Amino acid sequence: MVDSSGKRAPRAFEPPPWERQQFDELAAAKQVKAEPAQETPPEKDPADETPADAGAGAAKDEGASPKPEGMPKDKPVTKLDEVAVTEMLAQLAAEEPHTNQGLWQAGVVASVGLGSIGLMVLIFGLVGLARTAKAGPVGVAGGAILVVFGLGMIALAIWLVVRTLKQRGVL
Repeated sequence: MVDSSGKRAPRAFEPPPWERQQFDELAAAKQVKAEPAQETPPEKDPADETPADAGAGAAKDEGASPKPEGMPKDKPVTKLDEVAVTEMLAQLAAEEPHTNQGLWQAGVVASVGLGSIGLMVLIFGLVGLARTAKAGPVGVAGGAILVVFGLGMIALAIWLVVRTLKQRGVL
């Protein structure tokens, strides 16, 4: 299980029990496909070749790039008609359900509410900072916390409205 470098050898893939039948069927189908390919005539024995034939065969093998088994045959490339593709995409867009049409309005309303609450908290924090500046560090810390939370709520409201309107396509 462990080789000389200390790394563990990878285990062979085993399908889960509930999928074993499908894997067995797939392996049988691959073997059936591979059997006709094995019935090709055998290649020439290298001992039977003359030196001139051997050089030509080696040159032919180097120039050809072997295709891996299972690769599809070369098929002609067909161009897609852009008008037809655009028409199909428009038809698919029309068939999609529009379940969230009114949801963008709720996002805008929520962001306006959150922004107004954040503005009130910011104003309370600034007033608290102004009135408690001489009272000591406790008043300044309380006012600063309110200012930070107010600014955070305003930033969240701006982010929410921008995101909502971008989804709608307005921005």
